[in-house]
Amino acid sequence: MERHFYDLNWEPLNYTDIKQKQSLKKPKLFDEMICVSEILSEDFPFVRVDLYEIKDQIVFGELTFTPSSGMATYFTEAAQQEIGNMLELPADKKVGFK
Repeated sequence: MERHFYDLNWEPLNYTDIKQKQSLKKPKLFDEMICVSEILSEDFPFVRVDLYEIKDQIVFGELTFTPSSGMATYFTEAAQQEIGNMLELPADKKVGFK
């Protein structure tokens, strides 16, 4: 399975050692999709927002809080560090069970 990662300028990110066979075409509604994802994700420190462009419309897929159940093994060490550095957990909330 190919996995593609792009930044907000639609530049490929080298997050895996797997060479991609093809690059993906930037969605026509990409900028609008970014706006929708920012609104849907604003209340969470981390969430993946799945949106699709189908027949020139944005279609919502899901919000995912633990992609690959937290067990993804395809990221390089550098990618894991870069992604981890972007995560800011709120200091005023406790994590864990009572």
